[in-house]
Amino acid sequence: MPSLSNEPVIEKINLNGYSADDPAWVEIDTQPMVGDEVDTVDSATDGLAAIRAILANRIKSWNLTVKDAATGDEVIAPVSIEMVKKLRQAAFLQLSELMEGTVEGLSSQEKKSSSDTSPASATT
Repeated sequence: MPSLSNEPVIEKINLNGYSADDPAWVEIDTQPMVGDEVDTVDSATDGLAAIRAILANRIKSWNLTVKDAATGDEVIAPVSIEMVKKLRQAAFLQLSELMEGTVEGLSSQEKKSSSDTSPASATT
């Protein structure tokens, strides 16, 4: 029987826009639960900010690095909205395609939710 378990489906994806000799990759949840998406985005968030927030939530690990301010050494960057903003455009667009319809779907769920409680939506 189909399950409503919350086990993530993690896939490793090589990112566009980075060298083939030293590929950048992410491990990302490709089939998140609806609640994970709704909890990540509030209704006041614009579409692009929502995509960045959802990506930061879905990405479980990556091999992208930043310089440590104290030592100057390259270290794995933390997965965060700020770091997602630093992705190359080709990689961001590639990952955004995985979420096609997510932000619009969440918006329509919120609209449906509010219209379901309005008197005009009551059935006769």
